[in-house]
Amino acid sequence: MAETMLEMFRRHVTESERMLAEQEQLIERLRSEGADTAVAERELTNCRKMTAEMRSHLLAHDRSTGAGEDASEPPLDHGPLIYWEFRCDDDGAWTWRTVRTDGGIISHSMSLPSMQRAVMDAKSNGFNVDADHWSVTAHGRTSTFEPHI
Repeated sequence: MAETMLEMFRRHVTESERMLAEQEQLIERLRSEGADTAVAERELTNCRKMTAEMRSHLLAHDRSTGAGEDASEPPLDHGPLIYWEFRCDDDGAWTWRTVRTDGGIISHSMSLPSMQRAVMDAKSNGFNVDADHWSVTAHGRTSTFEPHI
């Protein structure tokens, strides 16, 4: 069974937290050897903030059903939409786009700093994780997802 976007996001947050712990250990070792770790420590602080923000979004999702969805507004009608594509660039930036059956691009996002932000932005533009066909491409791998309803 294909991994859901939420499961992928949870895995990404867990992996980020694991990597933070490894980076902290490495910086501590370098500091004990007398190395200048100022730049690495600033980068680690930024990574901690982003990871904490992602974890916070997961916790908010877990506390409420349908988080991020406004049932009072119907999804946008995109005509003959066949799928949504989410992509991660080599620099880690995420984008989404919608593609018609004829291959034409219906809409697309600007570059976003995380997969979570790309999904939130797509949802505000009509994306429904359970009702739409969609794919995620990151690190040379693509996963596709079929509607659940």
